[in-house]
Amino acid sequence: MTHDFEALNPTASFLGSKYATEDDAMLVSQVEIWSTGTRIFETFGVDTDAPVSDQLVPQLRRFAIVLDTWRANWNERFNVNSHVGNYPRKGVRLHFHFAKLYLCSHAFRGLHRTANTPIDMSSEVEEFANTAVLSAISILRVIVSDNEIQSHLNGLPLYFDTMIAFAVVFLLKLATRDSGNVRIDRHEVLGLVGQLDGILKSLKPSFHRRHLLFSIATSIEKLLDRCLQPANQETLLHPPTHVHP
Repeated sequence: MTHDFEALNPTASFLGSKYATEDDAMLVSQVEIWSTGTRIFETFGVDTDAPVSDQLVPQLRRFAIVLDTWRANWNERFNVNSHVGNYPRKGVRLHFHFAKLYLCSHAFRGLHRTANTPIDMSSEVEEFANTAVLSAISILRVIVSDNEIQSHLNGLPLYFDTMIAFAVVFLLKLATRDSGNVRIDRHEVLGLVGQLDGILKSLKPSFHRRHLLFSIATSIEKLLDRCLQPANQETLLHPPTHVHP
């Protein structure tokens, strides 16, 4: 809502104040990455049937560099917090992978295809497609391997829940189809989704029944069951087009 307000654009300059605290730094880091997400949204829009044009590929690369720079700037900035432990630093990693997945998943836009037909894309776009896969896998790896992150899942913003779900669906769609030159390890994906399913099951008693992760946990379990049935692999997720979270 405020990205055109010039006084707020140089957010990091606020940290030059002698009154600035680490909480302010965490807020500024969020403003920066959400501002980048806004620019990505405004650049690529919401038409999931429109492939990324050759003219927009350089924009993908520029945004990727912006996100890499954001992570480099903030990755070592935060210390252990007395209330949330190492979450501030670990949150930087998760937010980075969320944003990178959102950006690079644009590579799959407009790729209409039928079952048993491999994905066909240019080498330039293919690079971003593989980065999207790596980011989605990184999200699941963090969730299943970090007990501290798991302990915070019940209190994190809904954005985290939806991006976890998006990463799962994104990977399962690719892992159960011939993805051409997009590199994905089907066994690793199924293993990570299985571990995530187990973790969410164990956390279910701590969730309110209307908590989004409660329903996501139920849906992941059903998707995984369908994925593990060979006869259903091609119809696991029927819509062939890319869908944003």
